[in-house]
Amino acid sequence: MWGSHCLNNRSYFAPTKQNLSYEFTLIAETADSPAVEVKLPQPIHPGIQQIRLSDYNVKLSYGERYQWSVAVIMDPEEPSANIVAKGIIERVDRNKLEQPLPSGFSKADAPKHYAESGLWYDAVMAFSDQIQSDPGNMDLRQQRASLLEQGGLGEVAVGMSNMRTHSVY
Repeated sequence: MWGSHCLNNRSYFAPTKQNLSYEFTLIAETADSPAVEVKLPQPIHPGIQQIRLSDYNVKLSYGERYQWSVAVIMDPEEPSANIVAKGIIERVDRNKLEQPLPSGFSKADAPKHYAESGLWYDAVMAFSDQIQSDPGNMDLRQQRASLLEQGGLGEVAVGMSNMRTHSVY
């Protein structure tokens, strides 16, 4: 999964189940070592776990590409048994977008504007933030699922539409 984003307060979301351990890694393409490599707290509830880079004092640099991964630790003694999801993200300057973002838009309009500007990760994050504020809003969940389907993540979209969102600290 490749995408661009312009927001500095980057978060990642990973579908999780109880009783499993997870690791998150983020590394710049030009770096020798990860910016973040952390075992995540075991989820209390199944659902979508939010990983906030600000919790690890990480800020992404403009124009830099990063690879992120979330690994499900199936057997701590056998790393090759882990299930790993990976993606690439690049932080872009909002003033250099092909379709510029309007200034001063509302939180309700944020997902639409981010998606129209090609900022897929920011659009998903904006929907997820709204869902955290209004967890019973099925319309928001459906809109996020539609965005995920457009990104080729239809199977994830189906699972996410019925899950709760939890923050991981």
